[in-house]
Amino acid sequence: FSLSLSLPGLLTPSIPPSAIVPAGGHLELQAISTVLDVCIEVYSAENPVLKIGEEKEGAPLRLSYHLHAYGLGEHYNSVRPIQT
Repeated sequence: FSLSLSLPGLLTPSIPPSAIVPAGGHLELQAISTVLDVCIEVYSAENPVLKIGEEKEGAPLRLSYHLHAYGLGEHYNSVRPIQT
């Protein structure tokens, strides 16, 4: 399963994701977590790993968050473990 999202405006540099989620931020990611019944882990260079729906069982959906990487603006990429 692979998911690629572009969700502009969800994060601002002055407010870390860990401060937003309990107050109801990342509504799209919370909705995806609920609909797919999966934990979503968001990896970012600026913040610790953010877990949405961590009470859900099974393999998590892993996303990387990029604020301004390569001039693309804010976006998420799906990531998965390296298979050896």
